[in-house]
Order: sequence, then structure tokens, then C-alpha cells
Amino acid sequence: INLRNAGAMPIIRMGIMAAIKIPEHLTVAARKNGVLRLMWVKPTGAHSAKFVVEASGPEQDSWEVVAQTKKTFAILDGFKPGETAWFRVRLLTSAGLGHACEPIGINVSSRVAA
Repeated sequence: INLRNAGAMPIIRMGIMAAIKIPEHLTVAARKNGVLRLMWVKPTGAHSAKFVVEASGPEQDSWEVVAQTKKTFAILDGFKPGETAWFRVRLLTSAGLGHACEPIGINVSSRVAA
């Protein structure tokens, strides 16, 4: 699977795609200096899987892979005050790349949590 084009769903038999679970309860919090922390809940039975974090602008018309991790969080940086970004997470298993969770957006404020 080419993760650079992760916005396009891979061609996978429907039964396999349905078996790949979706990460749940995605949250995002702004930290100091344009740093964002994304957290989510690992689906039950998602052993030895990776999570693919994707980002988009306010229009959500195209998605870009910004992180891959085996953890249930990602720290992203480089965001400027006033910038709006949307995020979603997908599960990558040996069966393929699953559907994305519900996207969540944030408008990065100049006043952020510590």
C-alpha cells in the first residue's frame, strides 16, 4: 500500500475491509508553540497494527499522511495561531488500510493549554 496516497481507499475484498476496525474517540489538544497532541482508543483485537494519522485543511477535500505509529497518540508540530486543521486516524493491518474514524478539527489559538 502506498501511504502517500492513503486518501484513496485500497482495493480490498469487502469482507476483509469490513474486518478492519476503526479507531475510536479521537481527540486533539493544542499545546505550546504550535504543537498538537492527538489521542484515540485502539479498537479491540487490533494487535500488531499501525495507526495512520492523516491531516487536511478546513475544506477536508484532500488528506495527507502526517504520522504513523503503533501508539494511541501522536504529537504533531508546526501549526500557527489561527490555522485550522482536521485530523483522522486509520488502522493499518496485514489485511490492508481500514476506513478512517470521524474527522476532528481544531483552530489553533494563540492561547493554548500547557
